[in-house]
Amino acid sequence: TSVIDTLEDVRYISILESFFIDSLTFDEIAINEGYTYRHTIHLYSKAIDLIDITKISLNEHLQNEKEVIKC
Repeated sequence: TSVIDTLEDVRYISILESFFIDSLTFDEIAINEGYTYRHTIHLYSKAIDLIDITKISLNEHLQNEKEVIKC
């Protein structure tokens, strides 16, 4: 499972996969998805913010697991 797949909103997943995996530009993604360029950037930014939060939560969870194992 990739970090992108941890997102629940398929719009975010689609935009991030198009950008990072398919190497599409934001213009190309906007056309493919039927969004404006500005809305595509907005969704991309929200997705990145959510991934940052997810990574922090995951790192905290892993750190807590390591502490439990030490005990």
